[in-house]
Amino acid sequence: MHGFAGHVLSCGERERLEEELFEARTRCRNLSRLRHLSHQERMALDEREQAAQARLQAVAESCSGFNAGIADG
Repeated sequence: MHGFAGHVLSCGERERLEEELFEARTRCRNLSRLRHLSHQERMALDEREQAAQARLQAVAESCSGFNAGIADG
C-alpha cells in the first residue's frame, strides 16, 4: 500500500509540474512579445523552463513505470 500511495503522489506531482512547465513557457513567450529581453533575463527564463522540464521528466518516468507495473500485474 505504501508504494501505491507514493506513486499516486508522483502522478499528482506530474500534473503540477506540467502546469509549472506550461507557465514557464507562457511567461517567456509573453515577456518576449512585450519587450526585448536582456541576455540575463532570457537565460534565467530558459533555465527555469529547463529545470521544470527535467523535474517533469523524472516524475513522468516514475509514474509511467508504476502504470506499466499495474498493467503487468
